[in-house]
Amino acid sequence: MPQSNHRSADTRYAHLIEHVQDAVVEFEFVSREPVVRSVNESFVEIFGYGRDTIRGESLNDWIVPERLRDEASYIDAQTVAGERTSREVTRLTADGPRDFLHRSVPYDNTEQIDGIALYTDITERRQRERELQETKQQLKQSNAQLRRQNDRLDTFASVISHDLRNPLGVAKLQAQLAADGDETAFEPLNQSLSQMDSMIDDLMVLLKAETGLEETEPVTLSQHARQAWELIEHTGSELVVDLPWGYELSAHPCLLEHILQNLFRNAVEHNSIPVTVTVGATGEEETSRGFYVADDGDGIPPQQRETVFEHGHTTTDDGCGLGLWIVAEFAAAHGWEVGISDSSSGGTRFEFLTD
Repeated sequence: MPQSNHRSADTRYAHLIEHVQDAVVEFEFVSREPVVRSVNESFVEIFGYGRDTIRGESLNDWIVPERLRDEASYIDAQTVAGERTSREVTRLTADGPRDFLHRSVPYDNTEQIDGIALYTDITERRQRERELQETKQQLKQSNAQLRRQNDRLDTFASVISHDLRNPLGVAKLQAQLAADGDETAFEPLNQSLSQMDSMIDDLMVLLKAETGLEETEPVTLSQHARQAWELIEHTGSELVVDLPWGYELSAHPCLLEHILQNLFRNAVEHNSIPVTVTVGATGEEETSRGFYVADDGDGIPPQQRETVFEHGHTTTDDGCGLGLWIVAEFAAAHGWEVGISDSSSGGTRFEFLTD
């Protein structure tokens, strides 16, 4: 009777192994390699390898990607040591790699069988998890972009309600004085109108920056530097372009020109003129990762370098604090890093890393 019960247990075990939905492999360790002794029908269906094809072969040689051989050896060592294992793995099938929950159970006192491995296909679950993670990342990026847009709108509101109001108030006062016959009022009136016009232009470019950056293209830096220089008041000052011939970078032409204009204007307006402004490439020509704009002016004290890019920061009575903030905004929109240091002549050097 006990012998009959033993045979019945073997039969039930074999029936269970054969009809379980997980892929099952029984193996024996030969020179520490798991050699296949039998597989169930689910293994054949999931992995696509026939029983006679894989029987007697190293399981790892057939289903373990080369890059994961160390992982498989670690699992095998645990099984040899009599430990059960459970972990998510990637294994090769006849149709390519798939993801599995792998469980390995060591056998005791069983001839030619040292262990059994079960593989539960979790490829679709992993794919859903990856898609969910990608969706979360996209939402995170969208939220970050929305926050940037809200911050930008808050800044626009501040400029319109406060920064523009100051030159507008000056313009109204000077206009009244001019109407009363004070001819000296025309010059400050025109200056206020010019300042407002420049601020509005900068704000309009900022509004277009989000969509405009989809249109980046290779641009010749020297050409845009000279064009930007001609668009500012620079009486007595000089621009030096120290760039390799044909030096290019990927940028939005309009935004790049605004970066250069604001840097040039900052150098001229915040130093005793004449000032020399130099545009050059960072590093050697073949290793250059960006460009710099340097001047030979008074420089920016180290303690102020952290705040010069903030909206509203200005050191002049008629400044609006937009110039360097716009530089930082446009550089960030390109994905560039911008830093400040001393120039070789003791002035200020703005350096842009573009790769």
